[in-house]
Amino acid sequence: HGLTAMDFELHARTESGRRLVALAEGLAADFAPRAAEHDRDGSYPHEDVATLRESGYLATPVPQELGGMGVESVHDLLVASSRLSRGQPSVAIGADMHWIPLVNMAHLWRAATIDGNARRADAYARSLELIVREGTVIATAISEPGQDITRPATRARRDGDGWTVSGRKIFCTMSPAASLLYAAVTFDEGGGERYGYAVALLPIGPDD
Repeated sequence: HGLTAMDFELHARTESGRRLVALAEGLAADFAPRAAEHDRDGSYPHEDVATLRESGYLATPVPQELGGMGVESVHDLLVASSRLSRGQPSVAIGADMHWIPLVNMAHLWRAATIDGNARRADAYARSLELIVREGTVIATAISEPGQDITRPATRARRDGDGWTVSGRKIFCTMSPAASLLYAAVTFDEGGGERYGYAVALLPIGPDD
């Protein structure tokens, strides 16, 4: 018999992933009726991002011990994103970009915990717990003109006790609703160049 698109549909592989996908499907159904209106008006879906915060969707990659849903599987995160995008694709990609630093931080927390590096593990744990507790929305500034994805032209340089960051980003996903900015930078450490993020607080809300 003939095959349909449903025959090729991806599904979550873990229990936490299945809970996330079910959440994404419910959110997509809620967002879908407003998506065309936002596209037509060129307006930002602040109400949808607020719902993502309140539902716990944005904290999905954070370990359960630290207040998140504990979804470690990148496959399951992608499946959930595909479901959410059926209702509101622009919000889905914004959530994906928000997840990137959280996935990295959760991975580094687990690695430090396994290695027995308590100081490093505690630092990541405090950051992740704060993001969950505050309902932080992260904007990621990565794209640049003529970009080398592995070596940002934006540079961070030590300046006394702090850092100076200089460069140009083309756009910044999730920025209208974000309270925290992560900007990809190149910096020097130990005689070589490293890839990292400069972090800054942002105003909150559509009128800021």
